[in-house]
Amino acid sequence: MKNRKGAPGGKPRGKPASGKKGTAGRPAPGRTPKQRPPGGRPAADKRPQAGGRGPAARDRPAREQPARDRPAREQPARDRPARQPPPPGRSFPRRSEARANGAPPADGRAKAGAGRPGGHRAPERSDPFTPHDYTVEGLAALSEYVRFKPHAVKSIRVKPQVRAAVASLLSEHGLTLPLGEAEAATAAGESPSPVVARVSLEALDQGGLEARTAGRAQDVILALDHITDPRNLGAIIRSAAFFGVREVIVPERRQVLFTQAAVGTAQGGFALTDLVVVVNLARTLAALKAKGYWVVGTAMDGEPYTDVAHVYDKVVLVLGSEDTGLSKNVRDLCDRLAAIPGRAGGLDSLNVSVASGIFLSAFGGARV
Repeated sequence: MKNRKGAPGGKPRGKPASGKKGTAGRPAPGRTPKQRPPGGRPAADKRPQAGGRGPAARDRPAREQPARDRPAREQPARDRPARQPPPPGRSFPRRSEARANGAPPADGRAKAGAGRPGGHRAPERSDPFTPHDYTVEGLAALSEYVRFKPHAVKSIRVKPQVRAAVASLLSEHGLTLPLGEAEAATAAGESPSPVVARVSLEALDQGGLEARTAGRAQDVILALDHITDPRNLGAIIRSAAFFGVREVIVPERRQVLFTQAAVGTAQGGFALTDLVVVVNLARTLAALKAKGYWVVGTAMDGEPYTDVAHVYDKVVLVLGSEDTGLSKNVRDLCDRLAAIPGRAGGLDSLNVSVASGIFLSAFGGARV
């Protein structure tokens, strides 16, 4: 049966669930009852709203953002000298002068690969057309520079037991230089050479090569197609100087140039044989062919070198790199290919510096 005033079960509506009398609709102790307008609902907040986004917390104007009067950041000017165009026949260096001489970048960033475990970057090379000093050791090496390139010798240090011999060598060739005292021993306890000299070396460019070769009726020139080991370069220069070859042509990129290891291995080779650094080896070979030179490349699939030697009056002998041999564009320019026959059952190839001595003994020994 339903109660008129309540839910089923006889409980009247509006009473609290606890069943206590007089507690419904009364405020808790300490609280002020809200004033309700007629109708039973609380009055809506009629205060102005800020920006139309709901009721404003306070009656105040919207806060204005201060203007940021910041001057535009100026980029620091870099006082770099204007890059001068290279002389005809050379393009080295392609970087700025500071970078080419091994200085750090202008923005202070570290070089790629520096400071990382296993990081590798090819060392920065100085301009080969600018003179740089290198060390040569031994009386034999010094005597070659005094004979063929005395102006390259800058300083000499000797031990007492060879001072008289060095003074006699200088006097014989009219060279006057003070003789310093050589170190008795290095920090590692090794005894240095009794003669230590500093020599200044620089490379020739395309123009220097053209001036030298003009008018030659018989000639042998050596060209290297991207040799990367400095000791191989030094050994090849030494062999070329022994057989009287005056110029060794190399490309400026992906090719080792002057280093202390190369100069030391060559001993006095750079005193007689000059390094000619060119922009493009293939173009230089084509220019020499136009002047009557025959280009002979070295390759394992070539004909025996004894069949090619002494056939031409003017020859450019080209040696390939240690791992890949002749590059395609250089090989295509060769008039003939020559090889050193080996014995059956032996190794397929020789070290490039050893092969250079064998080829030069046949091509340049009786001609230059």
